[in-house]
Amino acid sequence: LPLAVKVLGGLLAPQYTLREWTRIYENIGSHIVRRTSFTDEDNSSVYHVLSLSFEELPIYLKHCFLYLAHFPEDSAIDVGKLSYCWATEGIQRPRHYDGATIREVADGYVAELVKRNMVISERDIGTLRFETCHLHDMMREV
Repeated sequence: LPLAVKVLGGLLAPQYTLREWTRIYENIGSHIVRRTSFTDEDNSSVYHVLSLSFEELPIYLKHCFLYLAHFPEDSAIDVGKLSYCWATEGIQRPRHYDGATIREVADGYVAELVKRNMVISERDIGTLRFETCHLHDMMREV
């Protein structure tokens, strides 16, 4: 349940209008209200929130997220290497560069996924750059 709440917060945070919040409420509100408890036997409400968070991603972040799912579970993915993989696969958008390096664009993508609580990351203390990242176990089920 805590992950679903965090992901829902990450989903709602960038939404600025009442119309956007209402649309999200209509997508998940009735489903959650029908389920009065979040038990281990039935995580469908939690997974509904998690899948909605994926559906609301911009297309380039969907590609980034899905690329991360190819790595073994709980493996620490080196963001430096990942940035070049994303660039090679054409996942990084040229318009996002605007003078930025491949690594800086990848850091921005990872930051967006972390902000939405879909990815767990480790930062370098000195540079504050993302060192490694990986998907949360439950996000893999999405």
